[in-house]
Amino acid sequence: MMREKLNKKETSMKLSEWSDDKKVLMNGSDYIELESVGSALTSELNVCPLIVGEGIDIDNGVHLYDVSDEWYCNLSDDDLISFFEFIENTTHLIADVYVEWKTKIWSMWEEHNNILMNLDDPRM
Repeated sequence: MMREKLNKKETSMKLSEWSDDKKVLMNGSDYIELESVGSALTSELNVCPLIVGEGIDIDNGVHLYDVSDEWYCNLSDDDLISFFEFIENTTHLIADVYVEWKTKIWSMWEEHNNILMNLDDPRM
C-alpha cells in the first residue's frame, strides 16, 4: 500500500463549531495537531505522526490505547487540555470508563510534569 501523506494546506479547513484552530477537517475525518508530541489525533482515535511541511501520515498511525505512557506525559499542558476536549467533542464515550481512563492519564501527566491542573476546568 502506498504511504499516504495528507498536505494540511490542501486538504484542511476550520470547523465552525470548534474555537481552537488546531482542529481541521481532512477527507471527512477530523483531527487535531498535538505539536508537543509531533502527532495528530484523529476522531477515530488514531495517533499519527506529523510530517513537517507535509501534514500527517495516516498510514503509520496507532490507536490511542496503544501509545506509551511517555507519549501522554510529553504532551504540553495546552495540548493535554486540547487532547481531552477534542475527544469529548468528537467521539461517543461510555462515561464511567472514559472518566476513569481520563483521570488516570491526567494524574500520571501531573505527576510526571510536577504540575497540578483542575481536571474539571483546566483553563482556569
